[in-house]
Amino acid sequence: MMNRTPRRWLTALTSVAALSLVLSGCASVGDSEEPEDDADLSPAPSAATEQGGFVLSSPTELEPGTAPEEVDLEELPTSEEPGLPGGLRTPEEGEPLHVVIYSDPSCPHCADFEEQYGDFLEDELDEGTITVEYRTMTFVDAEASPEASNAFSCMTEESPEDYLPYLSEVTASAQALSPEELAEIAEDDYDAEISSCIEEGTYLDFAQYTTDLAREEGLRGTPTVYVGEERWETSEDFEEWIQDQLADHAD
Repeated sequence: MMNRTPRRWLTALTSVAALSLVLSGCASVGDSEEPEDDADLSPAPSAATEQGGFVLSSPTELEPGTAPEEVDLEELPTSEEPGLPGGLRTPEEGEPLHVVIYSDPSCPHCADFEEQYGDFLEDELDEGTITVEYRTMTFVDAEASPEASNAFSCMTEESPEDYLPYLSEVTASAQALSPEELAEIAEDDYDAEISSCIEEGTYLDFAQYTTDLAREEGLRGTPTVYVGEERWETSEDFEEWIQDQLADHAD
């Protein structure tokens, strides 16, 4: 059994920010560290969207990516709708709803979200009523969040069919996992060898890109969920909210 260390995120919060986190979700508490590399261009996973997410069309399938092979940390794309993140989709009749989830693997509220609603999302994906795009942010834990985000990207390249369960397991674990532990989970639970990708930090800059873009678009907390231009309020039951969105779409 792995000797996992407790989360370190609370030590980085001021008392005011901690209160905000408890009431409404995991809040951004300042700019995350800039990459040390001076190069602007960084590799993007082949299944990534321009907004830094990954779109699931079923529990085991990812849509083809729309991002360039390399992303520019200094030239972020701009949203066509001011005040809203880019890449939100309003589906045509007969198309599935597109659910965009901003999540941080070190956020305890995101862990709760995965515990409560992960099976529900998987069922809806399996039924074809929704697509789900996870955009992983990295502002809660300066070490663990980027490492986990990098590991998620590594998994999309090595074993895309296991991306969703791996993301859900890591996020719901409520642990600040080391690179070695992230690689061990991938190998032991999914027979996926991503240790080299994790050790080399292949997609650490891409994790930064996703987070910087989300900040530019006004995202300040996780989990944050959109269906089209509608944003989920955390005071609402998530399953009921999705069902309401599905009903409205069917009318």
